[in-house]
Amino acid sequence: VGMTQILDADADVELLTFEDADGKHVFRHTASHILAQAVKELYPQAHFAYGPATENGFYYDVDLGDVKLAEADLGSIVENVNALASESQNAVAGAMKKLDAIDIDTLNQAIRDLADIVGPLANFGRLW
Repeated sequence: VGMTQILDADADVELLTFEDADGKHVFRHTASHILAQAVKELYPQAHFAYGPATENGFYYDVDLGDVKLAEADLGSIVENVNALASESQNAVAGAMKKLDAIDIDTLNQAIRDLADIVGPLANFGRLW
């Protein structure tokens, strides 16, 4: 559960830090969502396909349409990531059918083929 989850019964609680493998994964997963939000704010036409946390960080497959990023563009993305990371945003976790996710962000055809499978969803405020 996240930090905003209300515990209404007895529970075993474990606090994770970046020293823990699970803590690293949660941090990197959250960072990928912040990156996606930063990119979407700067490039509203952006479509996101896949962005997992990995053993050494994370990545996101992003389609910017006709826009080609140059190294000079990275500074504004980093600046927006830092601004978003300093905000106090509550993560809202839930689940939705992948077909609904496609309606939100027009995901790639491979995910359309799996539309009847329920997948995870995390929304950090303004992404959708």
